[in-house]
Amino acid sequence: RALRPLFAHFGPHRHCFLDCWVLGLFIFCILSSDQHLHRHQSRPLHTMSRQTATERYQRMLGLTNSVFETHTIETSRGRVVFYTEGDWRKQTLLFAYPDLGLNYINCLIPFIHSQEGWAIFHNFSIVYLSQPGIHPDAETLTDSYPCASLDDLVDQVEDIRKYLGAAHIFSLGVGAGSTVMIQYALRHPRTVVATIAIGGVFGAPSFQEWCFSKFGFTNLESVGLFWRVRDMILQRYFPSPDDRQENWELYQMYFHELEKIPPINLSIFLRSFFNRKGNLSDLSELQTPLLLLTSTLSPDHDHAKKIWHHVPNNRCEFVEYQELLDLIPTIEPSRLSSPITYFLQGIGVSLPEPSAAKHHDHF
Repeated sequence: RALRPLFAHFGPHRHCFLDCWVLGLFIFCILSSDQHLHRHQSRPLHTMSRQTATERYQRMLGLTNSVFETHTIETSRGRVVFYTEGDWRKQTLLFAYPDLGLNYINCLIPFIHSQEGWAIFHNFSIVYLSQPGIHPDAETLTDSYPCASLDDLVDQVEDIRKYLGAAHIFSLGVGAGSTVMIQYALRHPRTVVATIAIGGVFGAPSFQEWCFSKFGFTNLESVGLFWRVRDMILQRYFPSPDDRQENWELYQMYFHELEKIPPINLSIFLRSFFNRKGNLSDLSELQTPLLLLTSTLSPDHDHAKKIWHHVPNNRCEFVEYQELLDLIPTIEPSRLSSPITYFLQGIGVSLPEPSAAKHHDHF
């Protein structure tokens, strides 16, 4: 009743004003929820170790900087940094793209360099892609960085392929990285031999993503990595207090690695990722084999099922887990090796066992 005179003041536009007011109230309720991460922490954050995920994983896997070759190139959509492992001039290339806010060390290496994963991926030269400015020790980007949509991210991948001189590639994506690589396969069907997607979404952003992007961009660009934005990202990987408690060490790593990302860099990727177009019906044109791995507990589960239903049956293999898939590549990588092995063998890829010496060099 108190707002009725105000609505009447807007005349024929009062319904639009009311819709905006209700939407604002809805977003405020979401952001004021008691389910945010900081309310469920069992230990204060200042007691966490400041050791980086890079140092932990390098020591755990016995890796040295000499294993990876770092490349920095100028693409049509800005400067990018990526890493290669193996002889990329002679071996078949596997392009691997990490999930939102993660990099190749804390997202891809634990899976690829596990004993089961390496039995598969030693056959390739791995190209570890990075989200713009989210690789380790990244410098702060500027607002003029020319990457503003999902198609721009795909253009970066294509420029990297041309730089490496590869006629054909395999692709692997985790979460947001799956979305990029599926879109890449649609736009470059003659280039991609097969795509392995661990989670992922497709098509225009959902209403929830739209709300997150509007709130997240404002806070990232104005006050830095605001704690709510950081917690929203972490909640993707650790949706419940039990998940965080059971994987506390991994949660600490992700927490501190997110704090190290320059806020504007994260904002650029989020803006590009959420600024995506297309319809699920476009997937009917997918010409390359797709292995889609999802989980009933994943926030992307419904999206994955829609992808599966729209890709031609003879092009998509669908595997569903009951556990939280977002952490399986890091915590239980062996769970992914069997479907990937069968998928690759099914399309005619030979997977000889790695020699003991070669495996020892990487671990």
